[in-house]
Amino acid sequence: MRTTLLTLLFLISSLMSSAQTFDIDTTLYNGNNRINVVILGDGYILSELPKLVSDATNFSNYFFSISPYKEYKDYFNIFTIKVPSNESGASHPGTATDVTEPDHPISSVDNYFGSTFDQHGIHRLIVPTKLNEVTNVLANNIPTYNQVLILVNT
Repeated sequence: MRTTLLTLLFLISSLMSSAQTFDIDTTLYNGNNRINVVILGDGYILSELPKLVSDATNFSNYFFSISPYKEYKDYFNIFTIKVPSNESGASHPGTATDVTEPDHPISSVDNYFGSTFDQHGIHRLIVPTKLNEVTNVLANNIPTYNQVLILVNT
C-alpha cells in the first residue's frame, strides 16, 4: 500500500513538473461565458512568434468578416498561445500517393506539434502528429477552450 501511494505521488509530481506554460496573446475578448477559440502556432521559431500573432489576427479578422460569424462575433474570445518550435515550417515526407512528383522538396522539420504534409496519402493535407503535446499545451494554458485551431508556418 505504501509503495503504491509513493508511486502515485511520484507520478503526479512528475506530471505537474512537466506542465509548461507559454505566453498568450488575446486577439479578441468579449468577456466570460463565451466560446473560447484557441489558436496554436506550429513551425514558428522564437523570432517568428510576432508573425504568428499577426497571422492569428489576420485569420480572426477574416473569420469575423463573413456570415454567419460576423453577426456572432460578440459571442467569441480568441486566444493565441505562442509556442516556439525548434525549426521553422512543416515536414514534407514526400509520401503522398495523390501526386506523381512532390511539389515541394522532401524535408523533416523539428516543429513543436509535429505538423507534416502528405498525411493519409494526400499531398496537401497537413496534420499535427504530436497530439499529446497539443492536449498538454491546451490543458496547461487555457483549459477552458471550446475549439482549437493550429496555424502552421508554411
